[in-house]
Formats: sequence, C-alpha cells, structure tokens
Amino acid sequence: MERGYPVKYLLIITILFLGCSNPGDPGPSGQSFYVSTLGDDSNDGSLNTPWKTVQYGVNQMQAGMTLRIMAGTYTERVQITLNGSSSTGGITIMSNGDGSVILSGSGITLPQDWGGLLDLTGCSNVTISGITVRNVTGGDNSTGILVDGSDYITILACTTWNTASSGIGVWDSDNVDIDSCDVGMACNGGEQECITIAGSNYFSVTYSSVHDGGGGVIGGEGIDAKDGSCNGVISNNVVWGLDRLGIYVDSWNKSTNTISIYSNLVYNCDGDGFSAAAESAGVLSNVQFYNNLAYSNTGNGLTVGAWGEPGVTHPIDGVSIINNTFVGNGEASWGCGVSIENSEADNIIVRNNILSGNTTGQFNAEAYGTGFLADHNLIDGPSDYYGDDYVEGDPLFASPGNNDYHIASTSPAVDQGNQLLAPDTDMDGLPRPSGSGWDIGCFEYQQ
Repeated sequence: MERGYPVKYLLIITILFLGCSNPGDPGPSGQSFYVSTLGDDSNDGSLNTPWKTVQYGVNQMQAGMTLRIMAGTYTERVQITLNGSSSTGGITIMSNGDGSVILSGSGITLPQDWGGLLDLTGCSNVTISGITVRNVTGGDNSTGILVDGSDYITILACTTWNTASSGIGVWDSDNVDIDSCDVGMACNGGEQECITIAGSNYFSVTYSSVHDGGGGVIGGEGIDAKDGSCNGVISNNVVWGLDRLGIYVDSWNKSTNTISIYSNLVYNCDGDGFSAAAESAGVLSNVQFYNNLAYSNTGNGLTVGAWGEPGVTHPIDGVSIINNTFVGNGEASWGCGVSIENSEADNIIVRNNILSGNTTGQFNAEAYGTGFLADHNLIDGPSDYYGDDYVEGDPLFASPGNNDYHIASTSPAVDQGNQLLAPDTDMDGLPRPSGSGWDIGCFEYQQ
C-alpha cells in the first residue's frame, strides 16, 4: 500500500504488468509466424527458423495471420499498413509470452511533424498485444504507439515509457480499444496527452494506468478525449503523478459527444482530477462522470471550465456528475471538490457526490447556463454553494489515512442519495442500492 491504492487497483496494476510479458493466446485462428533477435529475415518465419526484424515480419502478414515476437529488444521503427478482414480474420502482432518484448527508439529520430515508433496508419482489424515501446524522440508529435486513420484496432496489455509526445495516440479512427495498458513518462517535451483520443468514433480506454509525467510544458494531461471524438468510454483507469490534470474531455472546435467517464481513480496530479471544456466553439454534449474518485490533486476534483481560445464561444450542453468522491484536492490558493465555471454550460447535473476536505471550498458554482441542477451532495468543509437536499458532515471514510474512501455503516452518506439517473453499480462494480436507498459517493455501503 506504499502509494495508497485501494485493493481493487493494486489488483488491476498487477494484472497490467503481468499482462505485458504474457498476453495469452493469439486472437485470430490461422497460421502463426515468429520473430527473434537471433533470427534471420531470409528464414521462413517458423518457430525454429524465425525472422529477425519486426518490420520484415509485419510486411509478410495477411488477414488471419499472427506474428509472435520472441523476448528481446528490437531497435527499430515499425510501420504497419495492414488490413485484416472481419470475414477472413484480423491480424495480430503480439509478444510470444516468453519474456518482455521491447521496441526501442534509442538512436532513432522520428519525423519532426508526425509519427509513431509503432505506427498504425490506414489499418483495419489489427490487434497489438503485449509490446513495450520505449525512448521515443523526434518532434513535438513523436508518439510511442500511433493509430491514425484506422478502424477496428485493439491495443492490449502494451507499455510505453519515455515518449516525446503521447504514449498512445489515436487520431481520426473508428472502433479503437485500448485495454490494460501502462503509459509512463509520456509527453516528455512534446505536445498532446499521455493517452490521446482525437477525432475518433466508438472508442474505449479501460483498465489502464497513466503515471509519472514527462515534465513537458506544452502537453501532458493523462487521458484526453477531444476534437470531435464521440461514442466513447473511459473507465477503470488509474492516473497518478502527472504534471498536468488527470482525465479531460474537450470538444475544441468540433462537436464532441456521448462519452462516459466512470470508475476511474486520479490522484497526486498537478491540476484537476477531471475536467470538461469546449475550448474553441465546438459543442461538448452528453458527457457522464460517475463512480470516479479523485484525491490529493492540486486543482479541483472536477471542473466544468470556460477556458480556451479567446474571442470564441465555449458551448456545453449536458454534463452529469453523479456519485463521485472528491476529497482533499487543491493547494493553498485554490481547490474545490466540484467547480462549475462556464456561463455557456447548459443542463449540468451535480448529484450524489461526496465533496470533502478540499482546500478552499467543496462546491463552487460561480457560472452556469440554463437547466442547472445540484442536489443530494454531501458537503464536508467550507463551501460557497450547497445545492438542494444536501447533507453536511463528516462522511466517515473507512480509512482516509490509507486512502480508503469506502464509507462506514454510520456514514451520513448511507441511503441519502437520489436515485434519479444514479448508476446501478458502484466503483467496485457492486450493486446500488444496497440498503433502503442510494448512497452518496462512488462507493455503496454493502449491507
């Protein structure tokens, strides 16, 4: 418990690191080929006579095939332009499971304008599994794993470390799933975010960890869905130790909508735990934050902001903030549990949240548009705003000194929530309600 994770997240992180070295059986059925640091590209790619370079192996793949990469370090850039098939089979490029597979960018300079060390451009039906990408340099947009203009892509149990731009970046793509990945030291001097989803439709970022900011001054937020991304899920991730905010949704100048952010843990970040904004006139709509936990961040637990490009509108329509726990956020000068700061933000709902011990206030509602609702929140500490049917008092966390923010049976949060639009499970995946009513906060006391 050195970093203070709840037990649930210790299990997730353990699975992540085990998964990176042994991702399991190949996905599609069909013929498998092999790459080894001891191989030769003149071989036939069989288990006993493998190829030597990943790029050569990738170039031989066709629909239904699997490329299994044996343990070792491969210092090369790999560019993938493959197209699997939903009918004849996708293409899988994966660790063989006999140890770590490292794709190293040491000594390789990527193009100044755009590119990934593991680069998937114009691909379809491709799975990348169990590969580690390290030490990516070049321009401000040199990415560890880049998915660009592709569809039906899965990035599973992969690790990135020390990348100039994003560890994993997804741009202008559809049906992309990032699952059980680990991203560290991303945006080390470059732009974008540690995991970026931009201009993409039908996406998910799940059960992944993002940590240890790279120290860049022009990028570095944890997970960001932005710039026209729609129909997405960001759930069950752990984000910590960044130089910027944890999880962000921003429309920029395109309609961005229908995104659910739930069951995520964000802590010890230099900025907000969670934020939503419309930085450059694009409408942000139908965004849900629920069952999330944010603590010990230097900004707010969650902000609905009005920042961005000057001289343009910042329209938001429909953000629900329900059954979250925001505790101990802020620094000496500023820090609230929830802060609503956008007069163009319509139809904002703030309900069933625990707002406790945040530095300068628990609930700030300084600017909002029409249709604003705030009710059944538990307020613990000074607050500029309370809303309707609030509960005030100590939430009686199970063990706040150990960062365990489950609630005790005697907590004033028990059975005091509003069931309207409340999730039917809590952050642990356990059912709501457990007692005679819905509890307040991300955890339901299980009676």
